[in-house]
Amino acid sequence: MQHSFPNSYEEIIKQLNQVETARNARLASLAIVFYDYLITFDREVDLIWKSEWYFPKVIFLMNRYYAIASAIFSYYIFFGSQLSSKLCLHYYLWEGWTGLIACMLAETILQMRIYGLYRQDKFIVRLMVFLFIACSTAAAITMGISLRGVKTFPIDIPNGQFCFGIALPHLFAFWIPVLSFEIFLCSLALLHGYEYYRSENRSLLSFGTFYQNRLSDIIVRDSIIYFFTIGAVYLTCLIVWIINQNALVEAPAGFSIALSSVLGSRLILNLREAHVQHPTRFSSTVGTSIIVIDTPYSE
Repeated sequence: MQHSFPNSYEEIIKQLNQVETARNARLASLAIVFYDYLITFDREVDLIWKSEWYFPKVIFLMNRYYAIASAIFSYYIFFGSQLSSKLCLHYYLWEGWTGLIACMLAETILQMRIYGLYRQDKFIVRLMVFLFIACSTAAAITMGISLRGVKTFPIDIPNGQFCFGIALPHLFAFWIPVLSFEIFLCSLALLHGYEYYRSENRSLLSFGTFYQNRLSDIIVRDSIIYFFTIGAVYLTCLIVWIINQNALVEAPAGFSIALSSVLGSRLILNLREAHVQHPTRFSSTVGTSIIVIDTPYSE
């Protein structure tokens, strides 16, 4: 979302190629959001819509449908032909804060799961909440300061227009607190998994045999998958935003919003589905009430 203005013919051609890459990448990220929605909609109806209104349900719906609304608006901006400088400015401001909101929603879901593992350890829980507030505040301040001086305008490109923005050289710092908190959460999940397997004298190679039957296994498994996927995206955003002050920075930005939403939603759906299929196996496990949404099933 930060670009340097080209001042030569060669640079203009290069920027146009980068714009096309950014548009294709954004289209791919939008496809991920809508495809995941289509293939998991039946699970959402059964596991979420029929549940009572608890905090996890509210977070799930916000995480899910804010990303869909974001995808629709992004499509209009990236592939529209009636753009104005005012609209481009509003979009840049909106996209910047949307990136933060998407990260915070997904991290809230992950924190609920980590709480299920550490709810007996008040120090860990308080530290997690403190770091979440601190990292979110740092990211918000960075975003606010960087966006204060943003200048945008539409440029004509083949098959439409593109919102072009003047470079914001320090905006890459937004990803540092976000990525740091993700590493912290993943470390908590890995630590719990390691301590559990060591205490039970179980080999780490046996993890796949038990992960469907225990709440803690599901939490650790999904947290690791989530981190390595979204962590790679956040790290890519950080690196690209540091080394490229051009349209190419838009390429990974869309994936950060899309995958934060998709993986965050899957975290809740997977755990809720396991609870519905094997309720007795989770009756005595830790933290079920905070992350499992009760549904009136009569099975």
